[in-house]
Amino acid sequence: MSIKRDDNRKSLRVESEIECYHHPMARSKSKATTSKIGLSAMVEKRERLVVIGLVALGLLVRLVHFFQIEANDPYFYFPSVDPGVYHDWATRIASGEWLGDDVFFLAPLYPYALGVLYKITGASLYAARLFQLVIGAGSCALIYLLGKRTLGAATGALAALTWSVYSMSVFYDGVLLVAAIQTPLNLLLALALVRASSRPNDALNWALAGVLLGISALARPNVLLLVIPILPWMYFSFRNKLSKMRLAIAVVVLGVSTCAVVLPVTFRNLVVGDDIVLISAQGGANFYIGNGPGATGVFRVPSVFPPTRADDPMQQRLAYAKVAGGDLGEDLAPSEISRYWWNRASSHIAAHPGQWIRLMGLKLGLFFNEFESGNSRDYPSSRNFSSVLKLPLPTFGLVAPLALLGMALAWKKKGALVFPLYAMVLTYVVSLMIFFVLSHYRMPVAPFLVLFAAYGVIWSAEKIRERRMLPLGLAAGALVLGIAFTQMDLVDETGSRFMVHYNLGNKFRQMKNIDRAIEEYERSIDLNPQYISSHHNLALMTERMPKRRTRAVAAWERVLELGNQNKDAMYVERARQHLRHLSSLDR
Repeated sequence: MSIKRDDNRKSLRVESEIECYHHPMARSKSKATTSKIGLSAMVEKRERLVVIGLVALGLLVRLVHFFQIEANDPYFYFPSVDPGVYHDWATRIASGEWLGDDVFFLAPLYPYALGVLYKITGASLYAARLFQLVIGAGSCALIYLLGKRTLGAATGALAALTWSVYSMSVFYDGVLLVAAIQTPLNLLLALALVRASSRPNDALNWALAGVLLGISALARPNVLLLVIPILPWMYFSFRNKLSKMRLAIAVVVLGVSTCAVVLPVTFRNLVVGDDIVLISAQGGANFYIGNGPGATGVFRVPSVFPPTRADDPMQQRLAYAKVAGGDLGEDLAPSEISRYWWNRASSHIAAHPGQWIRLMGLKLGLFFNEFESGNSRDYPSSRNFSSVLKLPLPTFGLVAPLALLGMALAWKKKGALVFPLYAMVLTYVVSLMIFFVLSHYRMPVAPFLVLFAAYGVIWSAEKIRERRMLPLGLAAGALVLGIAFTQMDLVDETGSRFMVHYNLGNKFRQMKNIDRAIEEYERSIDLNPQYISSHHNLALMTERMPKRRTRAVAAWERVLELGNQNKDAMYVERARQHLRHLSSLDR
């Protein structure tokens, strides 16, 4: 018995030793897992404080920026191009023109949201910009929540921190553009899809996602392309979890709830404009801008009409309608005008397929490129009006390569859980390649890229702690390739800089700052001597000043010359009238 007991004890000791022994690699993995869990756990333990702090930081940065642009930026009280159109439209809505009198050319959600605000505050640009800055700061909380539920709390916190001081978010939160409202809508939509994926049996979750998709589409319809990747994801993710009937119900509920938001706008267009247009009638014009002759991948005024006749969306509407109607010899409905430009661009693509394929590659590069292409506001010149924007804040040039790395890493580890994030990025890549790339067009997807970028940073930090040099080295190599890809010189920035100075001249002109206006017009002319509007406005400003009358005569003579070259009767006649007037003053 004693021998047996000794054997048992020995066996127990051996078993205990075996159980207590861990291979060094296993200990390393256990330590890494604990470290990883601890990082997210530490964030979640202080979650409320973290979220409040991030939102407060975002709000503080935006408020400092707000007060500086209110004091210094000539666009603050004199918006132009798209912001000016939205402000005027919202003012009319607030004054009682709720229904309008024609088919929507632009998507209606943003101006109607502004109209509701103006109904409360009056047509206050101060209130509108301040409200947007508060929404932008609040988006930090949405980014954290989305990150926590998909890529981990640590990733969510780092992404929210980045967004709180992200340069383009701070900038666009102070500009009257759709991105200010569609960015948080897309975050809410992604959160709804993630929630629905965790409870696919609950039809209310899919209904909420559909409603948010419809609302976001009323801000800018390109987000409707999201259904293309989402439907296959629903099938492959839930075919083993849901019966065919349940899965079909989820799809139907998503579609019906989206239609329930969008179709009232379609019906309104039919009643008011006697034309069937889903949301807005701008699609054909934008498709031609992005794919017609001379397309560059970014916004530009097509050569079929003078650039001064299509500076803002309302001018574009008239110009495109005039050309289409003149070509077909009849008055056209908005949907017919849009179809005309779709067909015209498609014909050009069919005639030049190789050129179009290269253009698509250029647009793909532009989407991830650090260059911030704008047609409403110019970020580099806006930095002169805000010391916040002069700080070394995170830019798209930093986010984009990290986001590409994060997307490559997260797919292998997270898979279907984060698919709504991938789907959102894919939707915007494809839709901007279909049309053209603008900085504020890609802003609504920027938070998703920031999330992936944060994941890439967190993953790299974990590998450094684990001393796993091989995967870290491979990731570093991929990051170098990403940096090279996102920082390629794809756009001749000087080609559009003249418009920046022209628009600034117009703002200073509105502010009665004649000297600054003349200075900006002359800079515009130095960059593009053929742009007739800069010469025209310079002539108007200089002829008011007796000491610059000789300069005014030279400017009007240049307007006359360019007007004859462009066969622009309006400018020709105006130049002749002013030259006659100036000549009479010298007698």
